[in-house]
Amino acid sequence: MAKTRDYNEYLIDRLKTPARAAAYLNAALEEYEPKIFLKALRKVATAQSSIQNVAAKSGMTRKGTYKALSEEGNPRLTTVLGILSALKLGINIQPKVAVKK
Repeated sequence: MAKTRDYNEYLIDRLKTPARAAAYLNAALEEYEPKIFLKALRKVATAQSSIQNVAAKSGMTRKGTYKALSEEGNPRLTTVLGILSALKLGINIQPKVAVKK
């Protein structure tokens, strides 16, 4: 019997590459639900480095970074941009294309 791998472990492993991390975060943004995006950002931060390293690179405290990315977190845009910058990622605004029915 083949050993199965934990999904979270699999996801963290896949999110280590910047391209996959960016695609994952873009998919989360498409949900238009901030909590989904923050959860995805937390996963990417964990995969790419560690929350502590992200905090140091973004100029935030470890506690502040954990709080911003927590389930109850409601970070400011500057905080999100700082975290993305620490992960060597960014946001690109594009016009929304209307879907014809």
